[in-house]
Amino acid sequence: MAAGLGAAGLGLAWLAYARAQLPYSETGSYFDGDVVLHAQAIEVFALLAVLCLLAACAMWWCALRVRRRNVRAAGG
Repeated sequence: MAAGLGAAGLGLAWLAYARAQLPYSETGSYFDGDVVLHAQAIEVFALLAVLCLLAACAMWWCALRVRRRNVRAAGG
């Protein structure tokens, strides 16, 4: 699950970066010829990427703690 969230976070970060590189119009939108995105969409993508990456790190840390506890309980 942590790997899936990490991959989603990296994908969203890439999407936010790619969208931020699009030309910006004076109306407050990004456009690439046929798709128009509002400026706030970039911030939402970036926020979701950060949240996914934080959740992935938290899950990884918890899994590490559980694994260490199980090794100690098994006598290793």
